[in-house]
Amino acid sequence: WVSEPVGRAMHVVNCAAILVFPATVVLSVEPGPAGAAYALFVYTCVFLKNVSYIATNHWLRYQYKSSGQRKGNVRRSPKSVGDGDADGAAQNLANGKPETQLVAYPDNMNLKDLYSFMLFPTLCYELNFPRTPRIRKRFLLKRLAESFML
Repeated sequence: WVSEPVGRAMHVVNCAAILVFPATVVLSVEPGPAGAAYALFVYTCVFLKNVSYIATNHWLRYQYKSSGQRKGNVRRSPKSVGDGDADGAAQNLANGKPETQLVAYPDNMNLKDLYSFMLFPTLCYELNFPRTPRIRKRFLLKRLAESFML
C-alpha cells in the first residue's frame, strides 16, 4: 500500500498532468477552435471528476479510521436496498426483482467503481448512486426540453 502523503502527492501530480497536458498539446498542435474547445472541455470534466473522487474517498477514509472499524479488521457485508431487512431482500428476489447492493467504503476502491463513475453524467462522486428500476421517459423528455429551451 501507498502511504497517505505519497498518495496525496501522486494525486496532485495526476491532477496537474490532466490540466497541463491537454493545454500543452492544444498550444503546440494548434487544432481548430471546436476541436480544441472540446478536448479541453473533456479533460476539464475528467479533472473535476478526479478531484471529486479523491475528496469523497478522503472523507470516507477519515470516517472509516475514526470509527475504529480498521482496528477490528471486520468488513461489513453489503446491505441491500429496499426494506432494510433480510426478509425484504428475500422477498425482492422471490418476486423476480433484482436486488441492488449498497457499497461500503473499503469495498468501493476498485477500477470498476472508478470507471462507472467516469461514465456517469455527473461530476459529484457518491458511494451509491440513486437508481430506478426503469427509465423515466417523461422525466427524461422534460429535462431534454429544458436544456434546449435554455
